Amino acid sequence: MKIEFTSILNTEGSLNKTFCLDNNGQVKKISNAFLSKGTAQVYQVNSLSEFYYVLEKLASNQAIIIGVPNVGNIQYS
Repeated sequence: MKIEFTSILNTEGSLNKTFCLDNNGQVKKISNAFLSKGTAQVYQVNSLSEFYYVLEKLASNQAIIIGVPNVGNIQYS
């Protein structure tokens, strides 16, 4: 089984979310994902364990998206 996806690298800051509990014990999500400039790199893995390995190596300024651009790896601004 081949899995193809794109990793986004933001060169201008973080692309992450923080989860915490509010005063009522409810989960609160805070998004820090403000994408402005960076690169997109296409990955292809052969198994879910390889996909997991890539996910574990992501930095706070990286995220993945499902799908791939028509032109392969790109730089955007």
